[in-house]
Formats: sequence, structure tokens, C-alpha cells
Amino acid sequence: MNTEETGASKPEISNLKWKLEHFNKLAVGRELRMIELKRQINELTRQLGQPPPYALEFLAKDGEGKRSVTSDRWAGGGRP
Repeated sequence: MNTEETGASKPEISNLKWKLEHFNKLAVGRELRMIELKRQINELTRQLGQPPPYALEFLAKDGEGKRSVTSDRWAGGGRP
């Protein structure tokens, strides 16, 4: 599909692409923050001697045995 088929100009497509990437960055950032908060809640409940309420086994372990949820892909910012 090209710009003639969509009726959109290249600047319009570029702007829409940026908006979509920006939204995606915000959504991913929010989800990473939610995982970090769940991790903190799990740790606090363990300290109270209770079972953790959130299953976070899906997270990959880093070299130190800690689970990592950060993403360098989203560390940047701003518009290209």
C-alpha cells in the first residue's frame, strides 16, 4: 500500500507513525511499572510471612539471579 492508495501524505504518515510509537512507548512503560510495583508488593508480603499475591515467574532472570523488567528499547525518548 502506498500513499496514493491511502490518501495520506508522507508527512501525515510520519506523524501518525510517531503518534503510534509514542503511545506504544507509554503503554509499555506503564506495564513495566506495574510489574515493578507487583514485585515490590510480593516482597513486602514475603516479609510479612504471607505468600506473594502475584505470579511473576514469566520474567527472565538476569546474570545475578534477579528478574529483569527493564527495556533499553524504551529508554530513549523524544521524536525522531
